[in-house]
Amino acid sequence: DGIRDTSVTGVQTCALPIFWREANLSKLAGCIQDTGATTVIGISHRPTFWLSSLKRRENAAFKIIGLSTDFGPTNAWRFLFWRHIDRFLCAFDGAAKALRLPPSVQIDKIELPARVKFSPISARPGDPNQTLITSGYWGLGKIVDVVRGVIAASPGVTAHVACGDNEKLYALMKQEFAGIDAVRPFVGDADLSPYYQLCGSVITRPGASSLLEIGRAHV
Repeated sequence: DGIRDTSVTGVQTCALPIFWREANLSKLAGCIQDTGATTVIGISHRPTFWLSSLKRRENAAFKIIGLSTDFGPTNAWRFLFWRHIDRFLCAFDGAAKALRLPPSVQIDKIELPARVKFSPISARPGDPNQTLITSGYWGLGKIVDVVRGVIAASPGVTAHVACGDNEKLYALMKQEFAGIDAVRPFVGDADLSPYYQLCGSVITRPGASSLLEIGRAHV
């Protein structure tokens, strides 16, 4: 059962893997029912996909608003059950054509939200010899290798490595780069604005939160 009934005739279709057909969406359905929500906002394509899947399965009446946190069209947004999505909010032009959306979807261009405190940071550039490395929720892979690569390719650059609440990663970074002042790992700082102000660059996996904050700070 592919996504061939969710858009206009002639658009690209795909066959969905078995995990989708067998996915248990009862918790999602229960949450919507318990809160009495008549409109649900899906922030990013993954939650919007599952919301549209649930609505399609149960022929539910709630409205779905998809919010893209990207700065341009990405293929992930194409493969949703768009016939069951009511509205799409995005920060770029040409969404209907780029994502092949059906005419039933209301499209609104918006400015992506980010906390106001990041705006003043853009008034002055950061130090090009200071960089922030932050991996976000999905991680950067072998972050130790990333840090090694940065300091090897850019002598004189100080790398501030955000470890979040990952104490094991913090301990590993301290061990691997003991005595190297150019690598400065830290934990527990949910607010990265001081580092955006200090650093002239940020190395990150493109997670929504970090991209929005970095964009607002003009790092």
